[in-house]
Amino acid sequence: MGQTEQKARNGFLDALKGFSILLVVVGHAIQTVPNFDDNILFRIIYSFHMPLFMFLSGVVAACSLKPMNWQFIRNKALTLVVPFIAWYIITYLVSGAYQTTPVWAFFGRLALAPDVGLWFLWILFLDFCMLALVKNLQRHIGTASFLAVWLGIQLLPEVSWLGLPLLKWHLTFFLAGYIVWFYRDKLHGYYKPAVITSAAIFLLGIYFWRRVGDPAFAGKLHAVLTRFNINQFYPTLLLMYHYAMPFAGIGLVTWGVMRLARNKYAYATLAWLGVYTLDIYVSHQYFFPYAVGQGVLHYVSAAVVALGCSLLLSFLVLRRSAVLSRVLLGGRGSSWGWGIRRRISWMWTKLVRRQSQVVTSNELS
Repeated sequence: MGQTEQKARNGFLDALKGFSILLVVVGHAIQTVPNFDDNILFRIIYSFHMPLFMFLSGVVAACSLKPMNWQFIRNKALTLVVPFIAWYIITYLVSGAYQTTPVWAFFGRLALAPDVGLWFLWILFLDFCMLALVKNLQRHIGTASFLAVWLGIQLLPEVSWLGLPLLKWHLTFFLAGYIVWFYRDKLHGYYKPAVITSAAIFLLGIYFWRRVGDPAFAGKLHAVLTRFNINQFYPTLLLMYHYAMPFAGIGLVTWGVMRLARNKYAYATLAWLGVYTLDIYVSHQYFFPYAVGQGVLHYVSAAVVALGCSLLLSFLVLRRSAVLSRVLLGGRGSSWGWGIRRRISWMWTKLVRRQSQVVTSNELS
């Protein structure tokens, strides 16, 4: 998530990341109200929002020209694993867990289930490790290395340690993002059919999607298959549904952001947010207790407060210090000197001017 402003950036990818982090914040805000799993907006967001981030991370990886060697893995550990551990230490202190839970027990939970912390950072690091393995194997077995590594991960034992179930699920979208971007010229002709298919799958399937457990139609599907003595296809059909929904959501969001590019101000704002996705992700949940109201007002205010305060925390504290930036943001923004005014000016001068170029066939193909 996020890169420093000084690097050459892809405005379209930044806009996609900006929209994605908004989904993350709104989804987490809805979780602050009772019965959030019954909220249709929550179900829509959660059906694809983290696979979307993994997909975009794969795209960003495909844009990189850095050799994927040991130095590459070391750098990813510094930019992803260090903030992952550092923010967990902050949670240990801020939550008051240190008063009741020994430090070894608190961190033991993290090893067994990384999703008690900022799991995205850890799983993204593992994704990059798998990609490095893919690229090194590619010298010997060609593009079959993608399938070989993916199958190798899927066939590992069903254990929860170190987030293996999360890696099995999200590696698919990370590698898909890498492949789609790498072969984008060849895939360009399939764009319209992909959008139509995505819309059909998502609109037909979202009503049945559930965050926990099987989709709502699972029981009827099993009964129908049993009646025709073909219930051996039941697990495969469910797996196809579970993968089809996030891929369909990714397709729709990509199309939606492309259409939004016609509104240069909304598009530039999303692209600006896309620069600070990590800043928002790591700290936004600390501000949810300051939301006001009930029901819809509560999660709307929670989202607004969390988004605004996490950006202020980044601008006024985290990105001002090279040490804090290195430890808590993986080194993003350690060279301050930009100032909030210049950041706003950068948003309009760099992104608004480029918005017409962003949607050219050269960039979106």
